[in-house]
Amino acid sequence: MISKDDNSVIQEKGKVYYLNGKWRWDYFGEERRSYIIKGDKVYQISEDGKEEININKEDFNNSILNVLKKPFEFLRKRKNTSIGDKIIIYGKEDEKFSRVIIDFKKGEIEKITVFDPDENIIEFKIQNINFKPKFSEKIFNITKLE
Repeated sequence: MISKDDNSVIQEKGKVYYLNGKWRWDYFGEERRSYIIKGDKVYQISEDGKEEININKEDFNNSILNVLKKPFEFLRKRKNTSIGDKIIIYGKEDEKFSRVIIDFKKGEIEKITVFDPDENIIEFKIQNINFKPKFSEKIFNITKLE
């Protein structure tokens, strides 16, 4: 994340898993943590333990996750523009982002850049997409971080 106020940068790496409507995001950086998303429940798991994050279904459904989960529905409900290998999506007044830029390379998503209402930037670089994952659904169990 790049802060507009002081140009500070927080850089993290991670892996994302998706299977049958469930998400798991594992982050590796200064702090190690995971997020597991099942329906409208979000759990954060860290070395300090686990906690359910209060997020209502409406907030969850308006989140940037729907760019990946339901891209056509997400685009249809928002103003968007295509420029070369980029799609720019403009957030609605009540959303937590002002715009999102999706960069493509050879037809695959390469980078997602999210601008929050204060113009702070969150950038996701996508690598090594595996469409036939080999992992157990047990990774979506809510357990402590190991």
